[in-house]
Amino acid sequence: SAKLPYTATTGAPNKYLIDFNAAAEAAGLNDVVVSSNLPADNININVPAGITPGTYNGTVTVQNSATTCSSTATPFTITINPIPTIDNSSNVDVCYGSAIGDLVYSSTTATPTEYAINFGGYEESRGFEDVAFTTLSSSPVSIVIPSNAFQGVYDATITVRSAFGCTGTATPFTISINTVPDAPQFDSPKYLCKNSTTDPLETYDGDNILWYTDQNGTGSTTAPIPSTAVVGTTFYYVSQTSDKGCESYRSPYQVEVIPNPAITLDSAHCVAGEGETNTFLSYNASSGNPTYYSITFDAAAKLAGSGFQDVI
Repeated sequence: SAKLPYTATTGAPNKYLIDFNAAAEAAGLNDVVVSSNLPADNININVPAGITPGTYNGTVTVQNSATTCSSTATPFTITINPIPTIDNSSNVDVCYGSAIGDLVYSSTTATPTEYAINFGGYEESRGFEDVAFTTLSSSPVSIVIPSNAFQGVYDATITVRSAFGCTGTATPFTISINTVPDAPQFDSPKYLCKNSTTDPLETYDGDNILWYTDQNGTGSTTAPIPSTAVVGTTFYYVSQTSDKGCESYRSPYQVEVIPNPAITLDSAHCVAGEGETNTFLSYNASSGNPTYYSITFDAAAKLAGSGFQDVI
């Protein structure tokens, strides 16, 4: 229904008649041909369900039943505004721990200016809060994700309203809170000898691996090859990403480039008497924490009859 307001009358009218033009009648609006009692403020006009939005013309005539005098017909219009809609073409997908989710919508009709969000009882028990009608900005609509919401799927509806006060039908959507994977496994620290040739870093497991030289930087799918030119410690960071786009913790991967071990001999000569089966090669210092040794003899030392053998 629609209300036709009026502010004042003259001649003490107590009845009214309404006459719509042909276009309004074709749309379903009906004349009031039998004198009806004039309300004290607004005249109620029946509007048929499903009427096409648009502007329709009519006239109202008032009468004084005691004097049988009638006014001239006063024109008025009824404007039927369209019901606004919103097309939320995608649901909300977030990773566990996210504070905000984006509800993307592709289009609207009838120029809605406000929106409201309504959650069910279970969703509200997990901390989701309804949003009363507020200004509708451009896509996306930001959805607040409560910190105590578990991984899972939550239901909600969005309703839009136009500047004319016309409210659309509640449109359902879901919010999926997806699991964040664990960081991939690897050996750390990784020890490399100075100036050694090394392979790209690797992990034992994980999908969609990303490598970082800065924990807050931009990831690369190409595993780094550490430089061994300088002794010291370098940190890389590695993560994996789920098929939902959720990235794990960027775990530190420590690489230690260590100095090559060295030994300082007391003398470059070992003296052994004829017939002795061993002698000692003494040293007075070492560096790089050596734990093993090898000895390599040249070809002359290995000639038949000399008996020298490499120690490996």
